[in-house]
Amino acid sequence: MTIRMIARLVAPIVLCLLLLCRAGIADSSTVPFKPAHVNFPGLSTSDSSARGDRTPVILIHGLNQSRTDWRLFLGSGRASGEIRDRVKFYTFQYETHLSIDGNAAQLGEQLEQYSGSGGELAGAPIAIVSYSMGGLVARGYIERKGGASRLLRLVTVATPHHGTPLADKPWVDSAISIVLTPLNDLIRYGLNYYFGINSSTVGGQDLRCDGQGPARGRQVGYPATLNSEPLMANVGGRAFARSKYICYAGFYMDIRGRDAEFDILTPTAR
Repeated sequence: MTIRMIARLVAPIVLCLLLLCRAGIADSSTVPFKPAHVNFPGLSTSDSSARGDRTPVILIHGLNQSRTDWRLFLGSGRASGEIRDRVKFYTFQYETHLSIDGNAAQLGEQLEQYSGSGGELAGAPIAIVSYSMGGLVARGYIERKGGASRLLRLVTVATPHHGTPLADKPWVDSAISIVLTPLNDLIRYGLNYYFGINSSTVGGQDLRCDGQGPARGRQVGYPATLNSEPLMANVGGRAFARSKYICYAGFYMDIRGRDAEFDILTPTAR
């Protein structure tokens, strides 16, 4: 076999290795976003135009939902025209049956992936709009995974910042015990079906109360971790919450008839 023949055989192999190595060390500018119409975990955007100097806004869905639940909002007039001239929307999907803390870590990893040299999110402070359980995922990223330094604003809608007693099986059993026994299972099934909370999953258990809402004696859910004293010590406590968080509606009303989530966050709308 001549040197020329060997070269012809080796050259394609070397070329393939070089391409593989290049793919393996590709910077964040070459990492594609997840398809916006496909439901699997990760960061995605349906806006193929360059971000430019627009502010990234991350949309995070709630329990038993996916990124496609934001389609109505993204297709409405509220998310078009002048707004899209100022912001670019991204959606983050996560597995709601898994731990909130793990999903918060994944959010951080995804944002970091696109924030490296040349990445679309490099150097950009972000805003987050989240619904229900997504607000706890966002807070986990901000307060426990280093996201506070790049946060412009967090908006939560119907997030159980104190947890919800509906995720606490003993509390639910106690609450419906006054009903005739034959109806208990039916009521429990109806609650699980309507609210979609499966307390047998890690994600469902994370939604249990922090002891500061109606189930005041039970401090077992992820909110208990987030709201531990000193409040949000990792990011500066109440002053940080008041300047960065905007919270709309809660999952339940406390016994005084006020929205329970505001008792601890006391946000200032800006």
